[in-house]
Amino acid sequence: SDLVRPGMSLLLDDSSSGLALLRAVADRVPLTIATHSQVTAREVEAHPALELFVAGGAYRRATESFYGPATTAAIRALHADVAFMSVTAIRGGTVYHPYEEVAEVKRAMLEAAELRVLLADHSKFGRHALHVIGPVSQFDVVVVDAETADAHLAPFRDAGVRVLTAQS
Repeated sequence: SDLVRPGMSLLLDDSSSGLALLRAVADRVPLTIATHSQVTAREVEAHPALELFVAGGAYRRATESFYGPATTAAIRALHADVAFMSVTAIRGGTVYHPYEEVAEVKRAMLEAAELRVLLADHSKFGRHALHVIGPVSQFDVVVVDAETADAHLAPFRDAGVRVLTAQS
């Protein structure tokens, strides 16, 4: 990804996409990684040249990550160069998540970064969930896979969001 350069601070959510991105860019040191994910934090620990900030709070064992008011407050106090996140569902011009506290963390991440990147494979499109994270226009870049239908990307293009296709 040309979105990550040495010296940057990256804000990563607890998605498997974020973890894959971290593994792909971990050698572009120095980097500072901020996250609410215990899994991501452990991965950063394995790379001594990476700096780590963990936004703690109420721990959710199922996702091995932190949520709640303490977590969102910690994230809101940051200003990262780039935030990378995934979402469960994207329909039309809106992104969604089934859990309220997860949607809260993702909204905080969007506010806390200079460049906002959505990582989404084709399975996320055409679905919705209970909690709105926000409009696709909140993102600067969306990274999709080759199977993503062009029709799903129209709302992003209309909003001026840069569309990138990940090389599998």
